[in-house]
Amino acid sequence: MHRRSRTGCPRYGRPMVALLLAGLLVLGVAACGGSSDSTSSSGSSSETEASTGGGATNVPHTVNASWGTFELAPEIAQKVENEEPINYLFSFEASGIPGFGEQFTAGFEFGCAEGEKIYPLNCEVVAPVQPNINQQISQVQAKLAAGQVDCLSIQPPTDTAVNALINEVSAKGIPVFAVGEENSANSLMNFTQHHEKEGEVAAETVVEWMQENGKEFTTFAISSGLPTLGWAQGRMKGFEKKILEEIPDAKFVTTQKNATEVPLEPAPGYDAAKAFLAANPDVEVFMNTDISGEVINKAIADSGGKGKTFSIAWNPTMGQLEGIENGYQIATVDQRWFDQAAYGGKACATFLKTGKILPNTQKPEPITLAKVPAERESLEAIESGEG
Repeated sequence: MHRRSRTGCPRYGRPMVALLLAGLLVLGVAACGGSSDSTSSSGSSSETEASTGGGATNVPHTVNASWGTFELAPEIAQKVENEEPINYLFSFEASGIPGFGEQFTAGFEFGCAEGEKIYPLNCEVVAPVQPNINQQISQVQAKLAAGQVDCLSIQPPTDTAVNALINEVSAKGIPVFAVGEENSANSLMNFTQHHEKEGEVAAETVVEWMQENGKEFTTFAISSGLPTLGWAQGRMKGFEKKILEEIPDAKFVTTQKNATEVPLEPAPGYDAAKAFLAANPDVEVFMNTDISGEVINKAIADSGGKGKTFSIAWNPTMGQLEGIENGYQIATVDQRWFDQAAYGGKACATFLKTGKILPNTQKPEPITLAKVPAERESLEAIESGEG
């Protein structure tokens, strides 16, 4: 658990500012994926209206959302009218997942700093060390019971896992902003990507890479660390659909329905990838819905498949960037973890200060060879805590 008060905001150095603020400031929001598309399943800038009543004119007492009417808790409204700091809580899946934990923590810090430029915040982040949905829910409920939550941003581990919690918090009159996963709960905004579209973008990236490199691939395979979850299913479905549109005679050794499981943990992930490649040496593109591109790359190398089999995966890590540079990996699709974690701080401050709900601007960004240097500098800044 990590707690930060209004006076404890970090300062970020030039690499962080140059590489991360450029996209974030275009629309005046603290976290965005660079698109004006809205994929929210709960609220959006066009379908959510805030109205005021009594006291300060900017306090949003009532919001007409697509799922119903949100009423701000009187005690929170009173805090805002008195210009008192509000308690902002961010909850995410797990701090100990390599790459994920560091990027989400850094994004939270940045979002808090940006939010505090708008309205006083007491910022706190909670997360299990390893994925544990019951613990994640309990952490939030403990803060609620202690009266320490005036605005919540939460990253659900699946599309339904925390819907009941989100609805409970919203019913108490506490604003909730979901990030990172499609869901239908009663949040004021869902700042995330459309998973099927992510898969389509990955497929388009593969086809473009084939054209640029004179390749004519016809044999594909799909893998995931958590193949039954909604986000993985969406990515797999979109990838397979788009590949077949572009390459009608493509063959899928594994599909959305029988995807190869490549565990997220490096050692068992490597073993699974190597065993699959040994049994399927003709696979030319090995897609992974997660961060396992780097273990797949190692399995390709150790199986003598360099130049024959290529990977594409999600969420940049240093190992994946090296794989792209060394000719094992076509690209990695950036889910923009940093932006997702940063969204809540500014969203809470903006909503309580002005009544405005920041839009969902997320879109997938493929990191190809030309983008590797900038992405590496960005990851180094995040992982070192530079600032």
